[in-house]
Amino acid sequence: MTTITSTKLRRAGDTGYSKSDETRSRIIRAALKMFGELGFEGASTRDIATAAGVNPPALQYHFNNKEGVYIACVTHIIKQVHDALDDVLTAGQQAVNAQCDDETLIEAFCSIQKRIVDMTLCEPDVGGGREFMCREQAGLAPKLGDDLFHQGMTKPIMSVTSAIVGRLLGKPANDDETIFRTIAVSGITEVFNTLHNKTAGHHGWGSTTNEQVKLINQIVKESTVAVLRSLVLERTISAAGAIAPSKDVRQNAALVEAKSAILR
Repeated sequence: MTTITSTKLRRAGDTGYSKSDETRSRIIRAALKMFGELGFEGASTRDIATAAGVNPPALQYHFNNKEGVYIACVTHIIKQVHDALDDVLTAGQQAVNAQCDDETLIEAFCSIQKRIVDMTLCEPDVGGGREFMCREQAGLAPKLGDDLFHQGMTKPIMSVTSAIVGRLLGKPANDDETIFRTIAVSGITEVFNTLHNKTAGHHGWGSTTNEQVKLINQIVKESTVAVLRSLVLERTISAAGAIAPSKDVRQNAALVEAKSAILR
């Protein structure tokens, strides 16, 4: 894994070239595509400048060097994800803080899952951002990019989703089991991001239709609800066992009834 150093980006007030947001955006879009296809080592600043339709000095003015361009790409994706998820993450945290019931917490978790699926499948893949993210998730990207993604994207999402799972499981949000279960149940949405292009190609899909997105969201929700309700069941059985450790017939019948009620 390549390690890159932090690079100070120029600000609009600096002297030199006239600041152009449109030029900067073009360079970022081109860089996302080049980094996604060729990786950090394989993509040169000259290649990126050519793909963006600018000269190399323009790229240097806006970003200083390749490290600066890469940081800008990471920041661009983090902002897109933040804009897409901010309201559902806020609602999820509010549900945790308000000590809402299990079903409300499960619905809040499912809302986050749905937004991630919609963002992954419905938003345009600007400049090859999906391939860029696949390299990040596979550990084939510069270390600084990984750190920025963790602090700006993964950590805020995990903070809310693990709090929900912890409440349902009856364990702290930072407990190992809570974290592992959160990663496991969240992983279903990652599949549609990392395998989207290959899966679509293998099945002869040009692009995902609205009906397919609707079906995917339905399947994701069904799977997520089943897993999260099973955590509630585990917590319920554990609590019942702690209160009445004897395993007589009546207790077993009560636990079966509790299981049926939770999973209905």
